[in-house]
Order: sequence, then C-alpha cells, then structure tokens
Amino acid sequence: MEWRKGLSEEEASKRLSVYGRNEVRAHEGRVGLRILINQIRSPLVYVLLIASGISLVLRDLIDAGVIFLAVLINTVFGFFQEYRAEKSMEALSKLLTPRARVKRGDEWEEIDATLLVPGEVVKLTIGWKVPADGLLIVEDDMYLGEAILTGESMPVMKKTWVPEDNFTLENGYFDKIGNDSKGFMGTVVEKGVGEMLVVRTGASTRIGAIAKVVKEQGGERTPLQKRLDRMTKQLTILVTVVAGLVFLFGLATDQSLLTFLNTSVALAVAAIPEGLVVGLTVILAVGMNRILKRKAIVRGLIAAETLGSVSVICLDKTGTITEGKMEAVGAVTDIHEGSDEQVADEGKHDQETMKWLIEGAFLCNDQRDPLEISMRDWAVLRMEKILGKDAVSRFVRKSELPFAHETKYIATRHVVKANEKGEDDMVIDFVSGAPEVVLGKSVFKDEKLRKKWEGRFVEVGIAGYRMVALAMRKRETSFSQKKMRHEDIAGLTWLGLVLFSDPIRGGVAESLAEAREAGMKLKVITGDYKETAWAARWQ
Repeated sequence: MEWRKGLSEEEASKRLSVYGRNEVRAHEGRVGLRILINQIRSPLVYVLLIASGISLVLRDLIDAGVIFLAVLINTVFGFFQEYRAEKSMEALSKLLTPRARVKRGDEWEEIDATLLVPGEVVKLTIGWKVPADGLLIVEDDMYLGEAILTGESMPVMKKTWVPEDNFTLENGYFDKIGNDSKGFMGTVVEKGVGEMLVVRTGASTRIGAIAKVVKEQGGERTPLQKRLDRMTKQLTILVTVVAGLVFLFGLATDQSLLTFLNTSVALAVAAIPEGLVVGLTVILAVGMNRILKRKAIVRGLIAAETLGSVSVICLDKTGTITEGKMEAVGAVTDIHEGSDEQVADEGKHDQETMKWLIEGAFLCNDQRDPLEISMRDWAVLRMEKILGKDAVSRFVRKSELPFAHETKYIATRHVVKANEKGEDDMVIDFVSGAPEVVLGKSVFKDEKLRKKWEGRFVEVGIAGYRMVALAMRKRETSFSQKKMRHEDIAGLTWLGLVLFSDPIRGGVAESLAEAREAGMKLKVITGDYKETAWAARWQ
C-alpha cells in the first residue's frame, strides 16, 4: 500500500498546482476593490450621485461639487476604516495559520497546512486541528470535537477506515463512507492520536461547502440599512412629486419653461440630505473604533450598528459563562451528602455505597471529555483511603455501551476476580450518565426514595453543581461472556451522584449586568438542569 507512505516533495508540488492551496476563502478577488464598491452600493449614494450629475448638467458647479465632495468623503472614510479592519483580520489569520505533520517517505515533516494536497498522510495529535477532510487510516482511542460543523459540544468517537481491495477515491467513494472513519477540516483532536489520508482540501472540504452556501446566501441587510433604503425611496418619490408640481405650476402660469425647469431641479437637489451619509459614516466609525478598543475587530462599518440593535443574547453556559474547567468536588449517596472524609465516620451501609460509587466512577469511564477525566481523577484520589490499595485491579472490563446523546449514559461490564479471602468471581455492570435517565432504570424498595432523589436533583442544581449519576447491577457469572445490550440496562441498584463545579469566569457577572441595564434579554443555553443554569446565571 504505497499510499500509506504519503507523497514525495515533487508529487506534492505537482498536486498543489492542480488542486490549489488548502484554504477556505470568504471572499474572492481583490479585497480593496470589493470594499470600495461596497462604499457606494447604497440607494442614498445613488441619489446623491444623480443629483450631482443633474447639477453639473445645469452648470450649478457649486452644488455639484458639494454633493460630490460629500460622497467622496463618505467613500474614502468608510474605505479606510474597513480596509484597515480587513488587513488586521488578515494579519491575525497569518499568525493563526495551522501547521500539519505530513509523511514524506518514512519521515515526518511539519509544513504549513495550506500546502496540503489530496494523497498526503498527516499525523493527528491531541489539541491539533484536523487540517483537511480525509480518512483515518490509523487511530488510537481518537475523539474529535466537531462543534464547528454540528454545534455539538461532545467529542465524537472515531474508528479506523478499512480500505476495500483496489479502492479508488474518485467517483464519490469518500461520500459513501461513514463519518465515524472521517476527519473534517477545522475539527479538533480532543483525545487520542492517529494518521489521516487527505482526500479533500480547501473549498472541496465540508467546511468549504458551508462557507460557499453562506456566501451564496449573502448577508441580510441590517435594520439601519433597511430604514435608509425606505427613507431614500420615500424621499425620492416626494422630491419627484414636488418638483413635478412646481414644473406644472410654471406651465400653468405661462412663465419661462427653462426658469421653472431650473427651479424644479434646484428644489429637488436642495432636498437631498447630502450631509446625512457622511454623518452616518462618521458615527459608525466612532462605534467601530470603540469596539476596537475593547479588543474586537469589526470588518464592516454597518456591523457596529447591528451590535447596537441586539435585543436578545443567547449564551452557552459551559465554557462561556463558566471557565469550562470541570472539577469533581464531592458525592451524594443515599443517606449522606458531603465530602468523603465525613463519609468515613458513617455507618457500614454508607461506606459500602460509597465504595461502589468510587469504583463505578473509576471503571465506568472512557475519559472522553473533561467531565469524565475529572471524575476519574476524583475516584483515584479516594481509592487508597476508602477502598485500599489496588482495589480495582481485580476488575476486568468485558463489554461496554459507549456514551450516546440518544441514551445519555455509558455502561460497562466487569468481571471481578476472586481474591485471597476465598470470594468467587463476580460480574458487575456499572452505569454512569444523566441523573434522570439512570434513576429511571433503577429500582427502589420504597418508591418514596425515587421522589426524594428527584427533589435532591433540584436542590443540587440550585446550588450550582453539575451531576453525574451512578448505578450498578450484580450479574451471574455466565454474563461474563455476554455482550452488553441496552435492554440489559434495567433493574439497577442506585448508588448516588458525583458533583462537579465549573467556576464562573471573571468579569462575566459585570458584563451580563451591563447587558441587562442596556435592555437586552439574556438566554442561557445548556444541557444541564434548569436550576443549575439559573444558579450559574445569577452567581
């Protein structure tokens, strides 16, 4: 399989001339010319230019010059502001240009990702962005964050692509393969390592297709632009009607036709607010510079007005309002709430429940996101103290059901090997996931306890914690050779909750207060409990 060795420098250079650079461009053509055209692409500017032309025909050079000067000032000033912002964006893009590690024969080289071409073999490492669309030919426990494409914050588990005999990447072969074996440009390696065969680059990638659709749709005109368009239309109609009436009045009074024609045109030109367009440009430029002082770049002048028209702000909680640094801080068992240090003094039943809870937090865990990693770390720190050294070394995972957004849980099956105390082998199923889901699959001797736990979820949410529930079920030893099924996740023994804290970002409270004072409505978007979201919002 020669393609696994990647491309030679010579072949890569040839393909670069055929496929072009691996870039997704928002705009084609010369940036300066596009910005210049945008400055005069306005109905009000069109009216001013027509008025200037009419004045010039009538040899009213002063009016013609004043109107044309107003248009020129507006165009130059707006062009300068937007061109400077565009160049700043380009400079930032160059600083953030991603790198890629490619295979050249048996050696790995690091190159500018914009030079990638189809047929390259690239290495993917945790924290790196996937530089193009391709097929995963090697992967080791790889999860990719595809939020840029799907909006889903949870990383997606990937698997190795198994090529068919005499396969070809032409004729749509890539599209026929499942997404679980693909990497997409712009996504991030959240976990694991691997190698990818590049199939599509630049505008041919999925993110490139999205950019193309957005470009074809065009930007919706802002409220200010719509009002200006409406005002220009109304003003044009009004001026035309008034000028026409004046001209007709001149005809009716048997006065000089040329005199009343000049009077009508002069009246029409005088009614055009040539200072309005300049004034608006200056005001928007001031807003643009104020935004720039807050370390944000606005590409278009009119966007400054759009920000001023915002009435509702939708905020993602995790990572936006909060720092996104999930930390397991404690647990809630059936009769106790608090830290593990306090649990040690409780009765035997509570000790036993906490023991299984810690083992479940460690074992029923794929460390696929910060939440699971934090839960595993929390369990490791408490194992030796509460369970004893090497307590979980006797557990051997036999089967699993990976986490899925549809089921909202992960389940694992373990064989517990016999120890020196003469205990027999056991089979234990652990389930970890959304509290309401795991609770629904658990059984209680007294159904009042279920209601009690539902109330506890609300209490914990109001306190601002996130929760992961854990439950277990002991199985007969014959289950050790059976593959787990979703139908098996029932009749569970409830263990309790692991609590997580995600600190609020510094300055967020002040920013949200300012937004509320400005009359904006705030909406928090989250998959957490409503009470947890409210707690985060008002902290």
